[in-house]
Amino acid sequence: MSSQAQTGSPDVRATPDPSPSPSGTGAETAGDWQVTAAFWIFVAVCFVMFVFYAYVGRHIWFSVGAAGDEWDFLAKRHLSIHDLLEQHGGHFVALPLIVYRAMFNIFGLRSYRPYQFLVLGLHITAGCQLRALMRRRKVDPWIATAAASLFICFGSAGQDILWAFQIAFTGALVFGLAELLCLDHDGEIDRRDWFALAFGFAAVTCSGVGVAMVAVAGVATGIRRGWRIAAFHILPLAAVYAAWASHYGNSIITKDKVEILQWVWHGVWSVFAQLGQLPVLGFVFAAVLVGGLVLGWRSRSGVERREWVALPVGMLAGAIGFLALTGITRAWTGAQFASSSRYMHVVAALVLVPLAMAINEIVRHAVGRNRYVIVGVAVVLLVVGIPSNLSKTLDSFPTTAFFKNYQQMMLSVPRMPIAREVPPGLRPDPNQAPQVTMRWLLQGVDEGWLPSPGPSTPQMTATNTLRLSLEEIDDNPKRTCPPLRKRTLIHLAKGQSLVLHGSFFVQLLPPTTPVVSALVTFGATFFGPLGDRTVKAVVQPLSLRFIPRTPDASAC
Repeated sequence: MSSQAQTGSPDVRATPDPSPSPSGTGAETAGDWQVTAAFWIFVAVCFVMFVFYAYVGRHIWFSVGAAGDEWDFLAKRHLSIHDLLEQHGGHFVALPLIVYRAMFNIFGLRSYRPYQFLVLGLHITAGCQLRALMRRRKVDPWIATAAASLFICFGSAGQDILWAFQIAFTGALVFGLAELLCLDHDGEIDRRDWFALAFGFAAVTCSGVGVAMVAVAGVATGIRRGWRIAAFHILPLAAVYAAWASHYGNSIITKDKVEILQWVWHGVWSVFAQLGQLPVLGFVFAAVLVGGLVLGWRSRSGVERREWVALPVGMLAGAIGFLALTGITRAWTGAQFASSSRYMHVVAALVLVPLAMAINEIVRHAVGRNRYVIVGVAVVLLVVGIPSNLSKTLDSFPTTAFFKNYQQMMLSVPRMPIAREVPPGLRPDPNQAPQVTMRWLLQGVDEGWLPSPGPSTPQMTATNTLRLSLEEIDDNPKRTCPPLRKRTLIHLAKGQSLVLHGSFFVQLLPPTTPVVSALVTFGATFFGPLGDRTVKAVVQPLSLRFIPRTPDASAC
């Protein structure tokens, strides 16, 4: 006879507690085989999506940004202290610049793929980090896999996945999530906190996204471990960023609070709408997020409540803070710009962990077999928008033909017969690549890091001739010129110049070349400084057609 029978003690294994434990769900809703299966399915999703993105992005080249973003790192900046600290679009981008310069020294412009694979790898890494955070919060493995897979497959955020320059945003996100993972423990400051501080510094030196991620870590740590430890992580990084911003920060500031609020609202709603790809599902996600978090808050108390609520509060506060920060410097572009691919990627990452925790909390309070039904419904709702999201991966990119033609232009211009006759500082594309000069391109030909182009058509050759024969100079002569309301034919002798106000499409006409060139943009651009520009014929007499591109276009 057992001692248990002798003492009359109850068999605790025969009377399990049917009520949910307040701490989690993973072990309650899934056996070990389900945990393993969910993990390997997520691994398969990561592998398949890397291959998918690599395939659909195979045509992309160095020409995505409207302000010549990549060309700034490739053709203008080096690794001097000034270049490392100089802002780009209001961001502190020292670490991405170091990475770009290193990759340029290895690969040159021979292939875009190494640059692109880096940002794609960072995106996949961020998805893995999000799933790790969910599982640490004891989110059901199937819910965690579905939510993290939705992020991996969030093609609506294609820019942060396939545009190499966005290592500035995606890198800051990855370093920020690494900081959160290191801080996810109790107790006093230890080695993990020092690693977290290093990750936070890396995030801040990637872009403004890093500032938001440090705030996420600070809020989450403050709630869970106390504000003294949070100060250890926030204050040094805030001091570094403040010192940089006071000397190098420079951007347009929006002071209209209504515009900023509209920007934040539009940014938040666009993410919920795009996650599910159906407006009604966006409302469902929002309602579940609020309801599940309230349920989790009310079902806990004391230390357990603080530990559970710290991460979702920190991440949601970070999402709002990130949109508010971008709104301060970007709201002048219009609230619709808040739904840009690059912003949705960051906000989605900060929303999905709280959403998964909220869904999990609803599952935790379900009774009996209803739990499995709710898990199944939740997984379906999380993945139903994936096919439509993947179909939008390239929506924020130019067409394949654009990339092919642009690459051909950049590679063939320095190989034109007149290429070494033009001024070294001439910019063949002052609109989208104002940092690229003929000196730099000719250096690439001589040193071998600029690959040979394919064959050019007669129109491409004529367009290259236009790019090399007309030099745009940012001298801002402040001359008042009569407006040009329609297409105008203008003849320029060699050395003769013309002052432009606004922006124009320009075509080179016979007899300068056998065929009419394609349209090339000259004059003020979207992100360019305001004022007049001078264009000058530098090689030969030119017959040009000027087509006004902006309402205020004028020339004399």
